[in-house]
Amino acid sequence: MLNEDAEIRGKAGMVKIAVLGTLLLGLPLMAFPVGEEGQVPKFSLRLTAEGGSLAIGDLNTQLRSFNYNPEFDAIRRDRPEDAMVDGVINTLNNYFARWEGELLIGLGRRLALGIAVSGSRIHKSDESLLKLTKNYVNPEYTYYQTLEYLYRPEFKAAAPLKLSLYYHLSPGARTSIYFFGGAGYYRGKLSEEFRFWSTLLEDPPLPGSAEWTRRYWETELKSGIGLHAGVGLESRLTARLALTLEVQGRYARIGNLRATQVYEDGYPHYEESSGWLYYFTRENLFIWGVRHADIQVWEVPPDYSIEFINNVKKASLNLSGMSLRLGIKVKLF
Repeated sequence: MLNEDAEIRGKAGMVKIAVLGTLLLGLPLMAFPVGEEGQVPKFSLRLTAEGGSLAIGDLNTQLRSFNYNPEFDAIRRDRPEDAMVDGVINTLNNYFARWEGELLIGLGRRLALGIAVSGSRIHKSDESLLKLTKNYVNPEYTYYQTLEYLYRPEFKAAAPLKLSLYYHLSPGARTSIYFFGGAGYYRGKLSEEFRFWSTLLEDPPLPGSAEWTRRYWETELKSGIGLHAGVGLESRLTARLALTLEVQGRYARIGNLRATQVYEDGYPHYEESSGWLYYFTRENLFIWGVRHADIQVWEVPPDYSIEFINNVKKASLNLSGMSLRLGIKVKLF
C-alpha cells in the first residue's frame, strides 16, 4: 500500500500551489487598475455543487472487455448444455458529486478570472465475481470444471485546482449568458486486486484438483494538467447575490503511471515487482477462443508471452467527462 504520509505531503503541496497561484494572480490585479473605467478589480466568491461523469478509462475498459467477451455473451444468450456463466464483472461507477469554492476577480465589465478548488475527492471501488462452469461428457467419464474470477478495482481522484477565464455576453443584465474555459491541476491513482480459482470435479469420483492465483497492483499518486470549457447562465437575485447554472466539458488524462505489483499462486510462488502500468489484450488460457483486455505492471513489456499479448500500451486514468454545476455567487467588493 502507498505510504499515507506521501498523500498528506501531496495535499499540503496542493494547498501551497493554490496559495501561490492566488498571490501571483491576485496581487498584481489589485495593484494595477485593469477595469474598463480605471477601477481596481471586483471580487466575488462562488460556492458550486457539481454532478457529472468521468470516463475512468483503461481500468473500466479492461473489466468491460472481460465480462462481455463474445464467448461469455454466447453462453449467457444461448445457455448451451456444456457451459453456464453465473454473475458479472462490474465496471466502476463513473458518476460523481462534489462541491467547489471559487474566487472570482473581475477584469472589466465582461471578463473575470476564477481560481477554484474542490473540497472533496472522488473515490470509487467495487467487488464482483464471475463463475464459469464447463461440463465435459464422454462414454467413459464426466468431469466438471469451474473457473472463478474476482475483481476488486479502485480509483481515487484528489480535489483539483482550476484557473478559468469567464466572458459575459450581457454584463449588468439581470439574467446573462457567459462562456468560460481554463486549465486544471488533477491528481489520481488506481489499484486492482484479481483472484482466480480453477477446480476440477470428476465422475466417477476421483480426487479433485484446484489451482489459484492472486495479483494486486497499485499506482503511485500521479498528477496532470487538464482543460475545461463550458457555458453558463447567471441570474441576479440582489445587488450582491446571484445564482449560476453551468454545463462543463472536461479533458483530463493522467498517464505514465508507476506502480508496484504482488503476484502469488498455489504452487507456491510469490513475487513483488515495480514498473509502469500497462494495458493490453491476451488470450485466456483456460477458455479456448476467448481474448480480452488486462492490466499488469512491467518495467519493460515482454517480447513474447504464452498468452499471446497484443495491443500493448501504457495505461492511464481518464478524468474527462461532462458535468452540470449549480452555484451561488456572492459579490464581496
